[in-house]
Order: sequence, then C-alpha cells, then structure tokens
Amino acid sequence: MREQIADICRKAKYSIKNFSSDPVNSLEYLIPIAIFLIGIINGIVTQRAFTHNGGYGAQMNAIREYGLFDGYSEKFTTGTTGLIIHGFWGRVILILAGIQLILIFYKCIKNNAHLFILLLAVSGLLTVFQIFMTDCLFASEFSTVYMGRETFEICYEKVSGILYNNILEVVPDILVVAVYAVISIGAVIVFLFSIYGISMIENNGRTIKNTALVLAFSMILVPLVLLFLQNVVPLLSGVLAVVLMVAIIVICFVTFIGGLTEGGGETAQAKSVRNESGSSPKREKAAAAYSNMKGERKMTEKESKIRRVYVTDLNDIGGCELFRVHGMLKDYIVRYNGVAEGKICTVEEFQSGKVHIYDKATGREIPGSEIPWKK
Repeated sequence: MREQIADICRKAKYSIKNFSSDPVNSLEYLIPIAIFLIGIINGIVTQRAFTHNGGYGAQMNAIREYGLFDGYSEKFTTGTTGLIIHGFWGRVILILAGIQLILIFYKCIKNNAHLFILLLAVSGLLTVFQIFMTDCLFASEFSTVYMGRETFEICYEKVSGILYNNILEVVPDILVVAVYAVISIGAVIVFLFSIYGISMIENNGRTIKNTALVLAFSMILVPLVLLFLQNVVPLLSGVLAVVLMVAIIVICFVTFIGGLTEGGGETAQAKSVRNESGSSPKREKAAAAYSNMKGERKMTEKESKIRRVYVTDLNDIGGCELFRVHGMLKDYIVRYNGVAEGKICTVEEFQSGKVHIYDKATGREIPGSEIPWKK
C-alpha cells in the first residue's frame, strides 16, 4: 500500500511537471486523483454539517418520544447525503468528470473514431429517454436526478397523458412493455459496445477505469458510509429493540414449556401400610417403623387414592385456563395456555373427588363451577 501511494504521488508530480508539454495526458491522470480527494473532503464537510445541525440530537429526541419499538420513520434520515451530489463539491466532481469525458472524446476524434462517439451519444439519449419512460410507466422519479422537479412534473404530465389516454387505449399493455424492454436492452448493448471501442483507443481504457472507480467512490461509497454514520443511533436502538423482543419471546416460551411440564400434577398420595387380616406380625412392625420414620400419619385407603393437582399462573395474563372438553370416549378437564392443551383428569374423576385441583399461587381449591365447557 505504501509503495502504491508513493507511485501515485510520483506520477502526479510528473504529470504536474509536464503539464505544459502534454496537457491532455497530464489532466487524464490528475483528474481522478482530484475527484478522489474532493470526494473525501465532500464526505467530511457533509458529515460535519449533519452534526452541526443537531442530527444526532434530533434522533435521540425521537427515541425519547417514540420509544424503542415505534417511530422509525421519524428516527431514520437521509441526513446530508443529498449534498454529496447536489452540493458545491458534488458539482465540482461532475464538472471534472465532464472534462475527463471531453478529453476522451478528443482522443477519439484525433484517431478518427467518430462512430464510437456517435454510438455513445445515441445510447446516452436512449438511456435518458428510457429512464423517463420508466417514471411514466411505473410512477417513479428517477429522472429528477438529471432534470429539475418542475420540468420533470410538466414533462411527466404531458407524456403520461399521451401514453395512457392515446397509446394504451389502442396498443395492448404487453406490447408497450415489450417495446420498452427491447429499447432498454438495445441502449445497454450500444452503450457497452461504444465504451469498449473507445477504451481501445490509446490509453482510454485506463482513464475510463480510473475515472469510473473514483466516481463510484465519491458518489456511491461515500454517501453509503455517511448514511450509515448518520443513522447509527436509530440502528443501535433497533438492535436493542430486537434483543428485547427475543428475550421476551424466550421468557414466554420457557414459561409456556414450564406450564405444560409442571403438573399433570403433584400427587399428594402417601403410601400407608394397611392392616390386612392375613398380614404377618413382621410386616406390621416394618410398616409402623416406616410410618414413624417419615413422620406421616396413617391414611385411610380412600385418602391414599386422592390426587391433588396444582395449576400455575391460573387465569393470569399469559397463564393457563381450565376447561372441560368432550373426548372420544370420556370427557376431560384440560389446562389451556392459549396454544396447546394438557389433560389433567377425566370429568368423572374430578366429580367423584378422586382429583382435586388447586391454584398453586393461592392454594385455593378450584370448584367445578369455575371450570366451564370449552366452546
């Protein structure tokens, strides 16, 4: 990189030194360098103008007013990127590009290559015409790049009137679009052919390549970089909003999975040792020892069959609801979280008292009157 910069500086110094004896080649080499440097200056000036005019402050105020999740049409901006083309330095760049084009045409005329200039002019006119027709057919405004808005609106109104009131009433739409496509493709082919022919004359190829690269840098890359820098605040707020949304979705998903897996219930069955008539004294003694060790009271056979189910987040926002549903063979009580159902027990088991359902948050038992049939 250092050697390349040194070589460019050496050639630029040589071109300046020999300007009086060979102005055409000297200008052809110096103009791309000038466009490149002016492009950098143009970017710095327009970014400074955005900062000085309170661009970032306005975006911060928009974030305070609309929050993270709203108002992005007010937060994002084109900033001062329009000055890249329409500002003073942008006009200087276009003037230098025009001078370069004149030098290229001069070499073509000097080498009797008038045909390529004519083809380039024809393709240029066709391209301008097709851009305008694109605006008329598809209601765009690309032509405002090379003509004033007032002129564009007058021409657009007249041409659109002729197109829609006269031509499209007689000619099928598909035929108009086909002619439009053929002319567009023809203009591109003629343009590429003429550029290829012009680049073959003397060292025009290198000149065209260097000029095209610095124009792309100054008129495309620099505005894109500025557009990013001038919208970095809303971009960061957007990233933060996405992170928060993902976090909320993950939390809701984890809560949802936990609600499904947590209880087909917590059984409060405690095993009791039954005193059967045929049991041995050794078994009775072991059962008594087990009961004493656990510190549990002996339960009756009926109590041991009772199942208690505790429902989390009952009737809360994002929580669960209880419903009775009709099954193929039996009716069931289900837990529904807005997405999926989870069976708790049959309606028969609930009504017979074999299953008791509780709100886990309050410990309150849910009566059957609070469990409706699902519609």
